Amino acid sequence: MLTKRREIIPDSGFLYKRVPPIQYNFDEDRVSTEAFKTSRHNQSVNWDRYSSPEHTLAGHPPSTGLIKINVKFVRDEQLQVDHEPRWFNYAHSGINGSKLSNRSVAKRLVNNSHPPLKKPVQD
Repeated sequence: MLTKRREIIPDSGFLYKRVPPIQYNFDEDRVSTEAFKTSRHNQSVNWDRYSSPEHTLAGHPPSTGLIKINVKFVRDEQLQVDHEPRWFNYAHSGINGSKLSNRSVAKRLVNNSHPPLKKPVQD
């Protein structure tokens, strides 16, 4: 259920994405392409206009990491970025598109993400 209207996320915005330990390569100290590669064709993220790193990580295991990526870069990969607010999280947004199943696209997304704001902790 939506509580407010959807907004258009500007290209200048940023998205926060949680990274569980399974999506982090501890041997190479980097985010794995699995953080963005999915067969579901959508990824949940939080829009930085209405969120913070702490808000994005709230309620998730302490081992979860966090990265941030620019909206324009995501759109340049022929992916959609949509504001998809939830009643409990107005910042909720989605990265959507079939290219999320492409490993080379996932690699470019990882490579163009900011260094982790919080590194995952190995279980």
